[in-house]
Amino acid sequence: MAGKVEHVYAYDAESFIWVLTWVCLQYEGGVRSKNRPLEEFLKVDALRCAEQKTHFWSVRLSTMRPSESHKV
Repeated sequence: MAGKVEHVYAYDAESFIWVLTWVCLQYEGGVRSKNRPLEEFLKVDALRCAEQKTHFWSVRLSTMRPSESHKV
């Protein structure tokens, strides 16, 4: 494919879900939180990031609780 990646709309949907998750976990009460659980995604290569995302959805998400500012 000469270095070109086929555009798949599912990738857009996945990106949106990650951005929404990122924002929800980065901020608390409108202020950037000191506890930013996805921060390590910024410091690794693409393969390690994919591993961390899989681990997040399968393990870490079940242990996280919403901050006070996200509760109804």
